[in-house]
Amino acid sequence: ANYHAANIDATLGIVRVGAGTLTFGTNGTLDRESVALGFDTGTAAGAAGTVPGQLLIDFNGATADQLVTYNFGSSVTTEGGNGLDGTTQFGSQSAVVQLTQDGYSAGSLQAFSVDGNGVINGRFSNGQLRALAQVVLARFPDALGLTRTGNNTFAESGGSGQPVTGVPESAGLGKLKSNTLELSNVDLGESFIDMIAAQRGFQANSRVITTSDEILQELVNLKR
Repeated sequence: ANYHAANIDATLGIVRVGAGTLTFGTNGTLDRESVALGFDTGTAAGAAGTVPGQLLIDFNGATADQLVTYNFGSSVTTEGGNGLDGTTQFGSQSAVVQLTQDGYSAGSLQAFSVDGNGVINGRFSNGQLRALAQVVLARFPDALGLTRTGNNTFAESGGSGQPVTGVPESAGLGKLKSNTLELSNVDLGESFIDMIAAQRGFQANSRVITTSDEILQELVNLKR
């Protein structure tokens, strides 16, 4: 690790006190310490000391300047020390204080649902809920002018006018309901008429069959 020490003096500005390199071993001990490099000697207000790694601080009202010396302890290789007498790590081993995670694991789509605003939400296997798409509704100036295409579907025509699209519950549009069966919108009277006509046709066919059976029975009787 490279270190740089400086003193900010009101007159001299930033005054270099020392700089060097600290090399630590795999077990955290101070292995090597390089000699402090260039520094600025104290001239005005005693901004720096007379040797590298020292600085003088002039406190207001103090009788003498305070000499501060940087001492990183005795390194193992450079000074033959244990590399631990000048540093500490709060007297305990390194430990993780807090773990944070800003992402989620990969997930696959499990299910989806549609809310009242027409947003299609997908639920994934990693617990995430994401918006996948937006359902829009269309409103025509003359809905009765739409062309029937069968199977309860309609198409735009010249009489219906151009559609106005938008999200549900906006611009006079309706609301979506998921997991709900659609109510029938057929003409009930017309359906009853078709049913009665079909019933009359069935009755007429039944009478034809009955008459045919009676004729055949009479032919059999004549033969006897």
